[in-house]
Amino acid sequence: MDTLPGHEHHQAVVVLPARTDGKIWVGTISWTASKPVEVRLLYDYNSTIIPDAIHGKPLTAQFGKGQIAISLIKPLNSGAEAAGFNSGSMVFAAKQVAFHTIDGTPFTVTYAVDAVAK
Repeated sequence: MDTLPGHEHHQAVVVLPARTDGKIWVGTISWTASKPVEVRLLYDYNSTIIPDAIHGKPLTAQFGKGQIAISLIKPLNSGAEAAGFNSGSMVFAAKQVAFHTIDGTPFTVTYAVDAVAK
């Protein structure tokens, strides 16, 4: 179950917990999962800056005493030979890193992560 307010019907596996010291995680992650998953990255978000209607606002959620911006990255496995292989590798920089299913599908994931706080 995802612990973000309003996202309780999603599934999430937190890989790297949210930084509370102003630093971010920077690294590489590789994984294989039992079902298609998104990589969820969270970022600090300054909600006092109001974007205009032309530029819009990114996806956000309440987090602690403020808001965070959310990236949901859906890896693409293409071609018939890749069908059914729910795996990938990527570099990232974020406040928190997790695997996620927005539709609430339960999943199992195995991963390797190499990250440092910067």
